[in-house]
Amino acid sequence: MWGVVPSIAAWATLLLPLGVALASHAAMLSWCFFVDRTVYPRQGATAWLPLRARLTVIAVLSCLLASWGVLAAG
Repeated sequence: MWGVVPSIAAWATLLLPLGVALASHAAMLSWCFFVDRTVYPRQGATAWLPLRARLTVIAVLSCLLASWGVLAAG
């Protein structure tokens, strides 16, 4: 079930203004990482966590910068 929750939540943000949608994507990406951080060890996938952390940071910063740019442009 967890596998589809982030996708459904991301689709729901299509109804929001772009700047707000990007900020909510950043929040969801962070939330997904924290959930995965607890689930991965149970699945024996802890070796993926450092890569997952780096990619999450890059994606969250990208979404936040884009959101800031959209909101600043008015």
